[in-house]
Amino acid sequence: MKKSVLVVDDEKEICWLLQQILIQEGYQVSTAHSGKEGLAHIGQSGEVDIMILDLHLPDMNGLDLLEQIRAGGLQTPVVVITAFGDEESRERAAGLGVKGFLDKPFEISTLLAALLASSSRRKTIN
Repeated sequence: MKKSVLVVDDEKEICWLLQQILIQEGYQVSTAHSGKEGLAHIGQSGEVDIMILDLHLPDMNGLDLLEQIRAGGLQTPVVVITAFGDEESRERAAGLGVKGFLDKPFEISTLLAALLASSSRRKTIN
């Protein structure tokens, strides 16, 4: 079964590019362009296997979105991608269980490695 990935990034070109690459790598990919869309997708489809999350979304900070997801009990592995990766954001992300934190621009091979590592660490809450 293909692993499902949700890409949450306000840049439609990045979503499209990541979707094309990840489909070629065998993932099932959905995209959202805002925090609200990301929450709606998870609410409709349930938990995804992995999420790729930008920090700067038009309606909220990506880590605020992740806090809401975690508060709902979902422990979806997350890889953060951002052009604004300061130390405070890295620490906050680590506190929310983020294992992959990539600064834009990044190599696709680095993203794929982060996805693989994150999905192998997946845990669920009982």
